[in-house]
Amino acid sequence: MTGRVTIPNTNLQAMHATPGADGERAPLLTPAVLVLHAWWGLDDRIESVCRRLASLGYVALAPDLYGGQTAATSDEAAALRDQLDRGQALWDLGAALSFLQHGTDTRVGRVGVLGFSLGGSMAWRLAARRPGEIAALVSFYGLAGDVDPGSLRIRTQGHFASADELLTADEVESWRGRLNPTSGAGEFHTYAGTAHGFFESPVSGVYAPAAAQQAWDRTLAFLDRTLP
Repeated sequence: MTGRVTIPNTNLQAMHATPGADGERAPLLTPAVLVLHAWWGLDDRIESVCRRLASLGYVALAPDLYGGQTAATSDEAAALRDQLDRGQALWDLGAALSFLQHGTDTRVGRVGVLGFSLGGSMAWRLAARRPGEIAALVSFYGLAGDVDPGSLRIRTQGHFASADELLTADEVESWRGRLNPTSGAGEFHTYAGTAHGFFESPVSGVYAPAAAQQAWDRTLAFLDRTLP
């Protein structure tokens, strides 16, 4: 079941997707994933990620940090990103996390966070802000310079482009090397012949289907290992 919800005590809207009834499998606790959109906003690609996760037995929640706005071009996306109040956004994401944990009819177990670019950066910040509440983190081409990765005590996985104009290979390797060993420092993957946004970007020539599928398969395997 999918639909839009309003996070209590906020003006934040979110896409909420839950697994269908399964007569053969009725878990006491259902794993959940907080999905954080890229600078394009909460668009069809992110909603599709939520539906795909729900079809595999996860509760998925994707907060809309742009208040219903989405971008079709890089210039539009940059304008929306630049207007975002990062402090307020982080507070809103904390409220969304609490809603995901305790505010639905589903008894939620361990929670992971999956972010893309802007959302990947916010995922690191949220994990640092709410230690002990997030069990796993997956970031697609997003880091956060104001977070000390060594302070995190969760399992992490990263997916990065080989030709990323926003992140250099040295920056990615430096971040990986600073992760606490308990964060799964070896779970960083770089995809040859790809650019920033290769998984969900609408920009012609950037989307890389083979790399996107491989990254998705790795993401699902990672979540399957860390969230049950």
